[in-house]
Amino acid sequence: SYHHLEILLINDGSTDGSLSICRQLAQKDSRVVVLSQKNSGASSARNCGLNHARGYWIVFVDSDDVVKVDYICHLVEAAILSRVDFVVSGLQYWDVATDTCSNKAYPKVLLRGEDLVLSFTLYRIYDNGGPCSKLYKGSILREHAITFNEDLHFAEDCDFMLKFMRHIDSMCFVADVDYVYRLLATSLSHRKLAVESEEACIHQLLDRFDELQQKFKNTPLCQFKAALIQYFLRLSSAVVNSDWNWTKKMSKLKQLQSELRSRYNHESYYSYRPYCLEERIHHFLLWYLPPACIVCYK
Repeated sequence: SYHHLEILLINDGSTDGSLSICRQLAQKDSRVVVLSQKNSGASSARNCGLNHARGYWIVFVDSDDVVKVDYICHLVEAAILSRVDFVVSGLQYWDVATDTCSNKAYPKVLLRGEDLVLSFTLYRIYDNGGPCSKLYKGSILREHAITFNEDLHFAEDCDFMLKFMRHIDSMCFVADVDYVYRLLATSLSHRKLAVESEEACIHQLLDRFDELQQKFKNTPLCQFKAALIQYFLRLSSAVVNSDWNWTKKMSKLKQLQSELRSRYNHESYYSYRPYCLEERIHHFLLWYLPPACIVCYK
């Protein structure tokens, strides 16, 4: 329903009929621009779009998802009426295998200045770190050269959002749920990654935490910091499931235990509110038991 668009379709080295479909769309609609590159991954494709985008606002849509007819309209309307740098809307999660849906919705809220910290302490924005269902002010992205880190293979989208949030003065949440995120077994988010990739992700997100804690220095971001525990759990799992030998696994798990204990106290974990029983058990093992027991448990 919002027509004043520049639509950039990034063909990231597709091997099916996608490029042909994109070109047909471009012939029918002058707003559509097709950009092609060799297969380089989601971050590279999004950066390609950022490099060519001329719009005042930037919105991302992943190719396997669905947006409702008022998706852009609701985001832009909220940005203009509230005069903010960043707009976040809800998501509908569609499990394709079971054909069931669930909504993650926000109340309608405007945050400015010091109140921006509520996006972390109350609304847990880091739990919705993907680039979709969000409207970014393009001038901030360009001024601070904010792009997706192409060396990260997990949580690079959350890293992008947190870098952007460091430079904003205002944002709003809207109650609309117009973005349909399709949960697929083949999704990139379900990949098992190498230990090095998981470790790089942790270090980047800890850097983002330090930057944002400096921005909101009057309010400790305890829940955000505690939420990062899940990345330590992912990394420990990657170590256990790697093809490393026993000695190397033990050494890395000891290092992880030491780093976890140096950054957190046990109470931090409870403010995180873990998602599932398995994660709670894994955390208990990583926190309390010798690395050998962790390996035996897995």
